[in-house]
Amino acid sequence: EESPVMRLSLIRLDESRYHMVWTSHHILFDGWSIPVLMESFLRTYDQLLSGITVSDEGVDNYEDYIRYLEKRDKVSEECYWRGYMSGLENGSLLPFVKVTADRNKGLGEYGLQLLELGEEETRQLESYAHLHHITLNTVMQGVWSYLLYRYTGSVHVSYGVAVSGRPEDLENVEQRVGLYINTIPLHAVIEEDRTLVSWLQGLQQEQIRSRKYQYASLSDIQRWTELPGDLFDSILVFENF
Repeated sequence: EESPVMRLSLIRLDESRYHMVWTSHHILFDGWSIPVLMESFLRTYDQLLSGITVSDEGVDNYEDYIRYLEKRDKVSEECYWRGYMSGLENGSLLPFVKVTADRNKGLGEYGLQLLELGEEETRQLESYAHLHHITLNTVMQGVWSYLLYRYTGSVHVSYGVAVSGRPEDLENVEQRVGLYINTIPLHAVIEEDRTLVSWLQGLQQEQIRSRKYQYASLSDIQRWTELPGDLFDSILVFENF
């Protein structure tokens, strides 16, 4: 009912050069969808240039995903998240904003901190992860979990992690376009007397188990935990596409 949520503009620069500007609302699709869309666009463009018949891309119904979500086992989902989040007595909020009421209001100072790892550091991290059968994502999750533990002083910490939200049993899911991504809580328990490798492996196993229930909304999980206030105010997004 508003102006278009997606717009394509073709700008002619001279006789043989054009710029195409593509703008869209972020609610339409996730990062995974971008290369899928671009591949389809470039394939169609190449076919038009070659004078051949444009191939039928078929129909991609986002409704299929909505129906999939409607059929999931809500009881098992609730039981899982209640059990997974047990032990967490308070939300894990960063301690840099003193007044709770002022959180998320744009107050304070903000900046971009860029940490670049060189080839040697990257190689060591990859070697460590490979040696202990964990992913680099798990290593980063462990780092952030421990940092939150030091910041908050609580051995139970929680923060948001981004998941693809693409069900393996939904036909052709890797080539679908839409807003599939979801944010779910990661609950880590810091165990100082446990070896680091064992702790990281446990963290990864829990994340694997949570994939079955990664479609739950954050508001539902918040309600099931029965904790006052927000569960977290930080998220970790590990991008490898």
